[in-house]
Amino acid sequence: MNRIAPLLLLAACTSRPAAQPSVTTSGTSTTTPSSPTSAGSDATSTSSDETLGHTFITAPDGLPEALECSTFEQDCPRGEKCNTWANDGGSAWNATRCVPVDPDPDALGEPCTVTDSGVSGLDSCEVGAMCWDIDFEAAEGTCVEHCRGEPTTPQCQEPDTRCVFSGSGALALCLPGA
Repeated sequence: MNRIAPLLLLAACTSRPAAQPSVTTSGTSTTTPSSPTSAGSDATSTSSDETLGHTFITAPDGLPEALECSTFEQDCPRGEKCNTWANDGGSAWNATRCVPVDPDPDALGEPCTVTDSGVSGLDSCEVGAMCWDIDFEAAEGTCVEHCRGEPTTPQCQEPDTRCVFSGSGALALCLPGA
């Protein structure tokens, strides 16, 4: 019996195939293998009230390579906003980048439009918001707030919303009833 225990432990520690990205809300903890990073290693995402840890290959400035800016800090130059997009040509938001702000931006809760695709990051929403729940045929959705504060202590200004993280943490939105 004692000889079997190490084998069971070893079997439990083997790598598993990549799973669908998890959705994690602040206040809970989830660990899910995700798709491989550019170096081929598995990334792990964890979220809780105390910590939001991500295993990434990090760029020299401390942000993961796919995160060119912070949706929490909105640290892009004037006239631009930090928004989430699909940097791999896929259909899932997995990165951030600075994009131009629409000359007449739509406010939180207002209808919005997207340019190129629903995951391009190019939308008509104001700084601190992105177009969500998109009808891909009409290229229209509703502006929702990016989470604010810090990833470890996310905040939402809109009432009855809660910060929801998805995938590698590139997407952090204030969604109702989450």
